[in-house]
Amino acid sequence: MPVTFDGDNLTITLEPGVTEVDVQDVYEDWKDWVKLSDNSKFYAAFRPDGGSPLSAIINQGSYFFLNNTVGWRIKPPEEDITIYLTGNLAVEDTTLPAFIPTTGAFTAAILGLQPVTQGVTPVMASQLRHSAFNGGVWIDTLNGQTAAAIGDEAGTEKFPVDNFTDGLSVAAQEGFGTFFVIGDATIDSGLDYTDYTFVGQGQNLSTFTIDAAATVLNCTFMGAELTGTLDGDSRLVDCVISSLTFVSGIIEQCVLNPGTITLGGSETAHFINCASGVPGVGTPIIDMGGSGQPLALRNYNGGVKLANKTGVDSVSLDLNSSQVILASTVTNGTLVIRGVGKVVDESGDRINSGTWNGATIINETIDSIDIQELVQRQGLRIGTPVLIESNQITFGSTVIGISGNETIGYTLTRTA
Repeated sequence: MPVTFDGDNLTITLEPGVTEVDVQDVYEDWKDWVKLSDNSKFYAAFRPDGGSPLSAIINQGSYFFLNNTVGWRIKPPEEDITIYLTGNLAVEDTTLPAFIPTTGAFTAAILGLQPVTQGVTPVMASQLRHSAFNGGVWIDTLNGQTAAAIGDEAGTEKFPVDNFTDGLSVAAQEGFGTFFVIGDATIDSGLDYTDYTFVGQGQNLSTFTIDAAATVLNCTFMGAELTGTLDGDSRLVDCVISSLTFVSGIIEQCVLNPGTITLGGSETAHFINCASGVPGVGTPIIDMGGSGQPLALRNYNGGVKLANKTGVDSVSLDLNSSQVILASTVTNGTLVIRGVGKVVDESGDRINSGTWNGATIINETIDSIDIQELVQRQGLRIGTPVLIESNQITFGSTVIGISGNETIGYTLTRTA
């Protein structure tokens, strides 16, 4: 049986790995399935028509009408595949869909090969075309073409457009909210991309340069290096961030490159599970934008420098293994810093809890260097010998003096 029937969900799922399917075989399999158990209780999936002889050697073409009126749909398998559907498949209601996409993010196309010439309804043609996009409009500014040059397949995965003006037009027409960008791209000025998602090929394969005049409110950016100017409520996931004006939103699982990220917009900026991408002593900079922008940096790895903070807005830094440098331009607000790491000024001097340069510092970090020094100095490592003498106990570099006698008792005092 090349298909699986689900009567409860009215779904006909094609078999994995099968690239050629005859509609008549599907119909025959459905008839066999109806005979099993109590499957006859479900709505009929097909209505056959035709097949009568027209002459001694020619039969009328057979048509199989999918009962999409009650909800039956055909679904491709969960894999990247192109399926050639042979035979005359029709639908009971041409205003309703006949196919549904895969559950996962797969590229699955169902192409009809019909032995009898006939028209294809606009709804079915639209569905077949829609599946060629694989979930969004494709942009390739280097090797793509204009929509006018491509025609009906403009913006599909196979025929990407080379500009965002055409991309926005295709997205609006097809109802997509995602751009898949091949290679590098400049998010053009003068265009409104509100609520769109931009997906690159990877942190090292795509660079998005965002023009300051482009409207990118509520946008999501994924899988690319990012530079330029954002608007509010942005979401950045799995990106490399270079010099960037970031108004507000969430930055997740991103690498901060050399350069400055400038905050703004009077809303909290959230950095979650991010890390420095600067090897050695270099440090990415977060410019607090003066006054009005709180900052939450959660589970951060590597160095980071905070600068230009003049407002009372709070900062929370939760460190995994980090060094935080506070520039002299940090002059106000409360900074709570926790985790494993150290807090220093621009000269490298440690900054402890208290008032520093006009700002309130709550330093709850654990400095791994201090811990190592303490363990080594106190002789707390496993296997360190302990020397007990009449007047003192020595382990490592720590000396405990013993005074007194049995009559008055003994006193232990650390002397070194």
